[in-house]
Amino acid sequence: MTRRFLLAGFTHALLNATTSIAMFFFSYTIYAAQQGAPPPIDVSNIEIQHVLPSKVRPGDEFTVFFKEMTEEQAADLAKGTPVLVYMGPNKLDGKLTQYSKTEVWVDAHAPETADSGPYIVTLKIGDHSFTSSDLLVVEPWWSDLAGRPISWLVFSAILVIAFWTWRFLRERREVRKVIRQEPLPDGTLPVAAPPQTPVEEFPQPPEQLEREIRSGECVVVLGPGMRADAGLATWASLLEKIAVESSEPLDVKQCLYLLRVDRVDDVVDYLNAKLPSGKLAKKIAEILTTQTIADSVAQSTLSVIPFAGAVSVNVDTIENAIWENTALTSVYTHDQAEQCLDALSREQFFVLKINGTIESPETMLLSHQQLLDALSRNAALRDLLRRLYYTRTLLFLGFTVPNLQSFLRLIDRSADPSRHHVALVPSDDLAFDALISNIQRQFGVDAVRYPVAESNPISTYLSGITTAITGSFAQGPLLSKLTHIELKNIGPFTQCELDIDHRWTILLGDNGVGKSTVLRAVAVALCGTAPESFAGRLLRSGAPSGSITLFIGNRKYVTTISRKSGGGYSIESPSGVPIELEGILCMGFSALRSISAFRSDGAGPLPGRPVAADLAPLTADQPDTRIDNVKNWIGRLDHLRRSDTISVDERVRYEQLFNRVFEVFAEIAAGVKITPIGINPQTGEILIHSADGEISFESLSQGTLSLVSWTGTLLQRMFETAPANVDPMKTPAIVLVDEIDAHMHPAWQQTLINRLSGMFENVQFLATSHSPLLVSGLEPSQVYRFQRSDSGTVFTEQLVVPLKGQGAAGLLTSELFGLASQLDTETAEALDRKRQLTAKQLKGTITGSEEEELRDVAQKVATVDFSTHVRDPLFAKFVAAMSIVQSEERERKEPPLKISRDERDKTTQLATDIAREIRLDSTSSEDSKPV
Repeated sequence: MTRRFLLAGFTHALLNATTSIAMFFFSYTIYAAQQGAPPPIDVSNIEIQHVLPSKVRPGDEFTVFFKEMTEEQAADLAKGTPVLVYMGPNKLDGKLTQYSKTEVWVDAHAPETADSGPYIVTLKIGDHSFTSSDLLVVEPWWSDLAGRPISWLVFSAILVIAFWTWRFLRERREVRKVIRQEPLPDGTLPVAAPPQTPVEEFPQPPEQLEREIRSGECVVVLGPGMRADAGLATWASLLEKIAVESSEPLDVKQCLYLLRVDRVDDVVDYLNAKLPSGKLAKKIAEILTTQTIADSVAQSTLSVIPFAGAVSVNVDTIENAIWENTALTSVYTHDQAEQCLDALSREQFFVLKINGTIESPETMLLSHQQLLDALSRNAALRDLLRRLYYTRTLLFLGFTVPNLQSFLRLIDRSADPSRHHVALVPSDDLAFDALISNIQRQFGVDAVRYPVAESNPISTYLSGITTAITGSFAQGPLLSKLTHIELKNIGPFTQCELDIDHRWTILLGDNGVGKSTVLRAVAVALCGTAPESFAGRLLRSGAPSGSITLFIGNRKYVTTISRKSGGGYSIESPSGVPIELEGILCMGFSALRSISAFRSDGAGPLPGRPVAADLAPLTADQPDTRIDNVKNWIGRLDHLRRSDTISVDERVRYEQLFNRVFEVFAEIAAGVKITPIGINPQTGEILIHSADGEISFESLSQGTLSLVSWTGTLLQRMFETAPANVDPMKTPAIVLVDEIDAHMHPAWQQTLINRLSGMFENVQFLATSHSPLLVSGLEPSQVYRFQRSDSGTVFTEQLVVPLKGQGAAGLLTSELFGLASQLDTETAEALDRKRQLTAKQLKGTITGSEEEELRDVAQKVATVDFSTHVRDPLFAKFVAAMSIVQSEERERKEPPLKISRDERDKTTQLATDIAREIRLDSTSSEDSKPV
């Protein structure tokens, strides 16, 4: 009993001890777990950004990148919490890495047994799950055959055996079909035609592009794809190489990630910030300098096609390799846009390295943003791209669709293009048709797609161009001519329209009827917004806005002038600026042309393209003193023809140019001796031989200087802007001259138009004048008469009666000038009084004193040739009848100096009626004579 009791007690004590020990260990475990458990994680706004790479093979590593988070969230995730990665049904272990204070990623490996296909990736960190929107694609093992030579050989052998087996079975089947066929009447068996395999043809260049190349109107734009054609490294690989090999402390993995997602500009900005100033550009230049440019068919073909110029987005020396056998002296970077504009205007071949060149690392623009910044600071570069876009046909080579869009968005497009540009692009984008449609609609670029499988697309396309233009002759560009002008609420006009002749248009009329206003309006419209400070003077009084519309070539340009609510005026040219888009020289000359005592020193650079300043004196309505610039130009020519610092051939050319200028002066100022001597080295005066001996240029007569001043300025600008290898005298231009006949002798006025037309073959003149001698040889369609009606409205009209043969007297008394008589006032009044008294004498109502007055007046005008006698008896009757009818009316008012339109119409009708009566009376008298 005692033994049993002891055994039970011992058992009970052991059970209690075991229970206590178990409870202790249980409590300790819970305590330890509570002490070691991480705090709860704040998962608000934590998202997965990317899974890279997006395609893997079984066993490959992939990385899950989180979006940027707070420092606290990143620290919580990085405390070592186990990370599970679920790739579809596969459960993987992940390794979490914090590579910055706010950025975290997780690395994992795809299972070796994973099936091919897309997977959704989910991360489980603690009690929280994060699912990526990106799909991870697992590719089959054979997708990497290119990296496994033995597997590739085996796989290739299997494909070759399978192909030949299929071909053998197919031919055997065709032979059996032929054997079963009935023979043809001639005893032969029918033979099946071989199957036709559809072949995607390579696109051919459009005919319009071929015409533009032949006429020297096409500029080629070379994109990044030219680097691949030349065997050079891509831009991304250059940056990767610099980041990996740099001795500076860089976050290489971050750079590689940015390059992987095509954020090249971000990498450039990062490297520029981390590396010493200018080191990135120098490093790129060093790498590219050591690379060898491989020869290609595209390069050799580009060199023989007659492009007007080239624009390149590359910084290497590919262009030097292309045009190495050409006199390639005109290579410009973005900071030399002014010189490139001059070359474009002169039609000289040029190469524009818009992103700089490795030969001058300080000019290199390494990102698209840097190029945008350079454009914002460089007005000449914006002007250059705009002129190229509007005045030349652009052929884009080596561009993808995104590259092309980025380049086109650099251009300041103020109007729709008049030209169709062409881009050769690969059709490797699923949204290709939509993207190209947008580019064509927004930028006027026709995309020529080529198959992605084409090995040498640029070479093939250029070969097609070469074949098309072989044997063709260059055709000059069409000359831009002003054809029509429309004014609305400008000057005295509510509405005015003028058709402009391709050579001469002369505006005639009284003072104050708007002739000069028309010239100033045209000058303002040609300049665009440049003359804004003067444009307000053109707006019609009381009108809130007005417009000037010019039709030049096949384009319509509209310029609007408006009053601002707070005072002042604004001017807009939404259609573009004609002097930029047409590229034609436009000159304007005000009525006042003067010369100063300025002495030439022969210094100063010369502008080489049409600019708004060429029209400034006319738009501002100020005296034109540009003859001083002409003297400076002549002095510079004299200096160059005598200079020892230039070659003999150049000195001869400047000598010929110097002499030709004075030959033109002598031809224009017919009868005036103007022979050059040279420049006085002490005073800087231009010395010439004249009829009075040796005199200075400033000592010429006012009439000669007035003519030489504007023609000399025109001549200077034509020589400065003329394309290379083109006679400057044949340069097309639009010239506006106010009071073209000012200070001219009648002999000069009579021959001026013929002389100017002979010297300037392609110049279009629009001028105002008061000279009948000037217009006596023109067609009626070349002359407009401006006049004001009785209500004060100004209107224009063109005569239908020929002007040739009327002479100055006839034109002065015609509708063109409207004078009552070409005689002096005293003689005209005496003749008028004689007609009145003669009319009274014919009616028998003349008094004795009037008879005596008639004799005195007749004696006074007896020396006037046409009044002594009249040979035509019918004319005598006509004069007598007109005198009788008009005598009473003329006694009641003063004889007019000019005849109004109503009076002229009334007189014309009266003369017609009297002439009809005289003719009827004469016919009746002839019929009554005996035979």
